Amino acid sequence: MSQADSNQRFLFEQTEVRGELTQLGDTLAAIKERHDYPANVMQVLGEFVAAVSLLAARVKVDGSIILQAQGEGQINMLMAEIVDHKNIRAIARFENDIDQSQPLLSKGRLAITIEPYIGQRYQGIVELQKDNVAGALEDYFERSEQLKTRIWLASDGNRAGGLLLQALPHAAEESSLQRQDTDAWDRLVHLADTVKQEELLELNSEELLFRLYHEEQIKVYEPTDLQFNCSCSKARVARAITQLGETEAREIVAEQGAIEADCQFCRHVYRFNNDDLDEMFDSSRH
Repeated sequence: MSQADSNQRFLFEQTEVRGELTQLGDTLAAIKERHDYPANVMQVLGEFVAAVSLLAARVKVDGSIILQAQGEGQINMLMAEIVDHKNIRAIARFENDIDQSQPLLSKGRLAITIEPYIGQRYQGIVELQKDNVAGALEDYFERSEQLKTRIWLASDGNRAGGLLLQALPHAAEESSLQRQDTDAWDRLVHLADTVKQEELLELNSEELLFRLYHEEQIKVYEPTDLQFNCSCSKARVARAITQLGETEAREIVAEQGAIEADCQFCRHVYRFNNDDLDEMFDSSRH
């Protein structure tokens, strides 16, 4: 069943537990259009995109959130970024010849970087065991924020979905969780453990929540639409060129006719000739 790409927040009433559902289709299609990734690489990248969209709803800052994995497997690097809680881009780096019998991700590190428009940049790093991105993120919340968190991710390379359950911040301790509903956390996690990959991918949020939690009282918030949108721009590339210095930039144009730079995420090519350099370096001198 087709549905819009979105994040759906919800709260279990009379408990200290909140949740998040994310579902993506068009966003992954836009990434696939720009990269010729093997199907199994695209499947892992889909889970990564679902994971960063879940993070966006939990991190209440305006700016960007970057999820990056580096390890010893056939995939050397995965990176997904979400800006302003809705604009997503992603990329993968991997060995040219993928061996289907070997793990794509192996031991490595998972970095969560938060870059707010106002305030300080923050980065948290957790261990990545095999391809368990969900488990690594659960460890991140447990260590950095002391919050009980469980995450379920699914992807078939064309669609991706994710489910997150989390204790409210003031309910991090067991005693707080038990004040209203003594077995809420264990019960809600047990029910979520029954979710199937095809349900995360194919059911819309209303249907999925009903299937899992039809006996629970749930408050559902307005969803946030998600989309592929690259944050690159000609102005950002121009700033990078000015850092080379005018002499070096002029030499490149003299040798090659122009400076060309392509965005690794969206594949857009930016081209700068001498007229562009005149404008750029004239501006930088004022």
